[in-house]
Amino acid sequence: MVLTPMFHVYEMYQPHYDATAVEVELEAAPLLGSGSRTRPALSVSASKFSGSMLVTLVNQLPSQTEAKSMMLSGPSARAQNTFEQPDLVAPKRAAVSLVERGIRLTVPPHSVQPVQVRLG
Repeated sequence: MVLTPMFHVYEMYQPHYDATAVEVELEAAPLLGSGSRTRPALSVSASKFSGSMLVTLVNQLPSQTEAKSMMLSGPSARAQNTFEQPDLVAPKRAAVSLVERGIRLTVPPHSVQPVQVRLG
């Protein structure tokens, strides 16, 4: 069986289901598109469940964004797993650090990243 990138995305978002939504605000996100047809290139989802908070970031930019979890990323937005390359797009660990006013992480191009923070 070949696991698709979408399978991994749904698996990463699973803890958000039946959790309590947390309002998030993304400041100064770069835009994709042109003219009146633009959208933020970064999106964030957050929810609380069982004493934890899960924050999932999606970066649609084709270049590196500075910001430093588990991540799903491939060489392109259209990358697929095949029988020849079954793990081309697969979850990998990513570094996360807590800083004074937030979380620092690197959000690679074409990636999905859930970040879970244990609440006191």
